[in-house]
Amino acid sequence: MCYRPNIIALLLEGLRVLLQVLLFAKLEYPVDPEKSVLVILDPLEEYESLWTCRAALRRLVTDARESGVPIVVTRWARTATDPPDQLQRKGHWTTRLPRAGTVMEDVRSWVGEDCPVVDVVFTDAWTNETFAALVGDSKQIVFSGMWTEACVLNTVRSTAYRNIEPVVCRDACAGHFPQSLQALSAIQSVFGEVVQSVAFRSP
Repeated sequence: MCYRPNIIALLLEGLRVLLQVLLFAKLEYPVDPEKSVLVILDPLEEYESLWTCRAALRRLVTDARESGVPIVVTRWARTATDPPDQLQRKGHWTTRLPRAGTVMEDVRSWVGEDCPVVDVVFTDAWTNETFAALVGDSKQIVFSGMWTEACVLNTVRSTAYRNIEPVVCRDACAGHFPQSLQALSAIQSVFGEVVQSVAFRSP
């Protein structure tokens, strides 16, 4: 027996997910402040020209801090020469920086001096033991940051594999179009929830 999806069903499902992401993403999606963490992936000065959603990120951070939700920031630390691994041999342009990235100054001021900043060299932040230790007991992880089609997508995928609910704040993420839209569609379809905003409140 061969499984072959009906092309019309595939198109309708794809359209449903796309409309959900673009037009019907949930407002104030409920997140339990006692069982969640906010993760901001690579809000770097080097990517500042792509960062068009600062207001949404600032609201998200403010809400998290007022609700006592822990915040973790990652910093892309892979450079054009280090580490010397398979990704470096592949030499894809998205992995290359002349030096470790610099977290945007205003983001640092929003999250506070006590917020941990974790250096990562893979687009899946779970490969970093410090990151895993900081967020591993959570039941929900709220994601924002750079790039939707790389670090956000890959870290969200691993979050779902760990049976933790990933919630992606669409308006607080940035990336390259149309890849970022494709990533949001994949997240909504398979891994978690793509929302406009969250509401940190106890169930």
